[in-house]
Amino acid sequence: MIYSVKTLKWVQNGFTLAYYNNKPLFVHGALPEEVVDVEIVKENSQHAFGIAQNIHQPNPIRKTIDCSIFPLCGGCNFRHLDYQEEIKIKIELLKEFKELKYYLENHPFDYFFSPEYAYRNQVRIHYDKNKVGFYKLYSNQIIPLPKEGCKNLSQELNQSILNNSKNLQKDRKIFYVDGKIKENQEFVVKLNSSVEWELSTECFLQTNRFLLREWLSFIRENALNIVQKNHINTLELFCGTGIISASLMDHLSYIEGYESNKVALQYAKKNYNKYNKKNKFIFKDLYTNQLVLENRFDIVIINPPRKGMGKNLLNAFKDIEMPILYSSCNPATFHRDIQRLKEYGYKIHHIAIFDFFPRTFHLEIVASLIK
Repeated sequence: MIYSVKTLKWVQNGFTLAYYNNKPLFVHGALPEEVVDVEIVKENSQHAFGIAQNIHQPNPIRKTIDCSIFPLCGGCNFRHLDYQEEIKIKIELLKEFKELKYYLENHPFDYFFSPEYAYRNQVRIHYDKNKVGFYKLYSNQIIPLPKEGCKNLSQELNQSILNNSKNLQKDRKIFYVDGKIKENQEFVVKLNSSVEWELSTECFLQTNRFLLREWLSFIRENALNIVQKNHINTLELFCGTGIISASLMDHLSYIEGYESNKVALQYAKKNYNKYNKKNKFIFKDLYTNQLVLENRFDIVIINPPRKGMGKNLLNAFKDIEMPILYSSCNPATFHRDIQRLKEYGYKIHHIAIFDFFPRTFHLEIVASLIK
């Protein structure tokens, strides 16, 4: 179904808002105040989602799109405007959340930029018969990778996909780390001048190759500023391989980590043993199992998936005094969680924004919270 609509304003997740049939329509690939033809790709009784096609009345700030599959591909949101304008939009959308609005308008905060091209160190590529590429928005339909590759991927990742597309028999996840392509194997990441971390393609690794070390360095300085100790005991929740606490390696006395990925836990223990650090890693689904916390750590580091901390885990902080360092990839669940932590006596000490995903709506927020 194709409808012609007038878009009104930016809303969350990189959409512009329009209306059709008396209900909200969230448009991918349009700018505010444009008249566009929209293909409806998902709809229910409350709202609908669509992809912009023909632009009849463009917004003056619209730029020439630099990707042949945008906006059909659901991977990017902002390829039709300048990156500096994108940053302004992202900050304004963060201010739609009450606690973030108050902080960002009344306190200094850090914003870490990334090069807008070739920043991804990994990609999940989809395969279907003779097609290799990415999914169309709200669909399992594959949009083939352009012959020039994806603008967000390194040249090496693009070349690896294009060179092997004829041999691809299933969906694959490919990494490009420290100058080498890695697939279905172990690899080592240099976290800083003195720490190298072993993991595999089955483990989580932050996606932006330009900001990974800067993110860890910021977390390190923030944690040391809060704790102000030379020997630190950390509790890391959703710890993965324990990379975040590894940024504190020269100050670390003990780490205890909780994670539901067994492979990641194996690498966590292996790495900390290599550096002769006392550790304990526990397999636990923090969404379905209650965690009993004690005030025996100097800092709690939390880096959850997009759905945030979850009710069970939040409740564990009711009577806890330990400072928190929270790194979130979802402003909506982050805002929900800090509102609950605020009820328990926590307040935001500092916020930094990491633009890990230029040209998309995604951001990473790092916040320190203290009671």
